[in-house]
Amino acid sequence: MNVIKRQNQSGIVSIMVTMIMMVVISLIVIGFAQVARHNQRETLDRQLSTQAFYAAETGVNDVVTAIKSKHLTLPLPVVPAYNTNCNTFITNNTPVSNQLDGTNVSYTCVLINDKPDSVVANVPLGKSIVVPLHMNNSNDGTLNISWPANSSAGSSVSNCPYGSNNIDAFTPSTIWNQSGHSCPFGLLRLDVYHDTGSSYTADNMANNSVAVYLVPAQHKSPSDKIFFSGPGSSVYVKNVQCTNSVCSGKISNLKKHAADYYLRMTSVYQNAGNVTITGASGTTFSGGAIVIDSTGRAQDQLRRIQVRIPLTDSNGLTVPANSLQSPTAICKRFDINGSGTSAVPDYNTLPQPLCK
Repeated sequence: MNVIKRQNQSGIVSIMVTMIMMVVISLIVIGFAQVARHNQRETLDRQLSTQAFYAAETGVNDVVTAIKSKHLTLPLPVVPAYNTNCNTFITNNTPVSNQLDGTNVSYTCVLINDKPDSVVANVPLGKSIVVPLHMNNSNDGTLNISWPANSSAGSSVSNCPYGSNNIDAFTPSTIWNQSGHSCPFGLLRLDVYHDTGSSYTADNMANNSVAVYLVPAQHKSPSDKIFFSGPGSSVYVKNVQCTNSVCSGKISNLKKHAADYYLRMTSVYQNAGNVTITGASGTTFSGGAIVIDSTGRAQDQLRRIQVRIPLTDSNGLTVPANSLQSPTAICKRFDINGSGTSAVPDYNTLPQPLCK
């Protein structure tokens, strides 16, 4: 009698199951390892990026130190070029090494522009900011002024009161900022003073000063010229073109070449934010601020920053909006009207006394 013996294949099944388990576990381990390496690399990149940013800031600080110590004098020479060659400042004017000792952290490129094509100043609500403007290569004596909408207002330019070219364009703050229908832009006042460099008497300064009110609107101003003709006709109200994000205005008839101006900017109703001033094509501004472009490197990470550094105290000077300010009523013995100003010797003789 023949007995057929069956082969026991349970060992092969166990081997196959074990191999599959090993493959699955290996894939899981490899996946976790890749995630861990990725997180580690991200952490390292963030650390290196921060170091590169600090290195770029060091480049800016070294430029400021060089200017304050007179190691770098302004205006900058045309040759060697500081605004196009990354190595000019690093090679010729760095007071200290541009690389941190024992590390691969350094700033690799520094560009300095002492004649930028724009001027930027932050103008908060109710405060005056003075900006010096020395215009170079101006072809037509034009200034373009733009400022952004106040994001906190959260409204549309269509809510801005219609402005006409007269003083009556101004409305009460409660109307300008009424709930749900507020105008997102501030009304920008510009006091333009032409510094002739000669006499600084009251009459001379009055004859070389104008006040321009740029009123947010949805149409362009029909005229943008201003004239320095004395205090009797030195106030202009101009409508400017606005979208929901930015207002843009223009004033012209300024001196065209190498003219010195001081611009006092005041925002009414809303914060004006960063006000940007540019000229015609090719116009640059000097004496007010310099633009420093610095690139830092930490191993394979690069960070590039650009900052504007004021050269005079007037850039950050907050000028009072009034020569006299009081939290209570003030008794005055003069009358201001559309035809001018008149003194009142004896206010009690008037039908409507100014002081009670």
